[in-house]
Amino acid sequence: MRGANLGMLMVAFLGSGERRHMVGTRLAAIVCAVLLTASPAAAQQTRYLVVPGVGIGPIKLGMSIATVAQMLGEPMPSDNLLEPGISEPNGTHGYSWRDRHVFVETNSAGTVYYVGAAMPGVVTAEGFGYGTDMDEVQDRLGVPSRMVPVGNSIRMIYDERGIQFAVSMLVGTDHYHKVDAVGVFAPRQ
Repeated sequence: MRGANLGMLMVAFLGSGERRHMVGTRLAAIVCAVLLTASPAAAQQTRYLVVPGVGIGPIKLGMSIATVAQMLGEPMPSDNLLEPGISEPNGTHGYSWRDRHVFVETNSAGTVYYVGAAMPGVVTAEGFGYGTDMDEVQDRLGVPSRMVPVGNSIRMIYDERGIQFAVSMLVGTDHYHKVDAVGVFAPRQ
């Protein structure tokens, strides 16, 4: 995104005229290519930035489910999909937007305390997200607070950071050992 904005500014500063526009467009493309290769997060075409302990993209912890529904549309109740390994307060409800691959959990007051997303382009500032190898996550963030097996995946939970990574453990697939989803919650000690 930074590259595209910088490129548009460069085209604007070069002035009018077809020749100048072509030069500006080429220069903008080169600048975009350099910036995209320099940033692991940008290489994934960041759709939603994951901020541990805060939220994913526009969905923030502490928002009401009504506010999230205004942004994403009407959710599907998904109480059967509550995230294992995340402590659920009484009155917890789960909601999903399967077409957007987004899931939230709310407390009895309807406030979001967990948000998860499972799609390419959902990445942290460090570039961790869908498709990242679990060893790369551990090399940079250290050993998780907890590892929780769930079906054909494992949850790498970093309680003190307020983030978890769901990692596929399906042997023989292209996604083996790679992050399938990212979830955010309030940090815990």
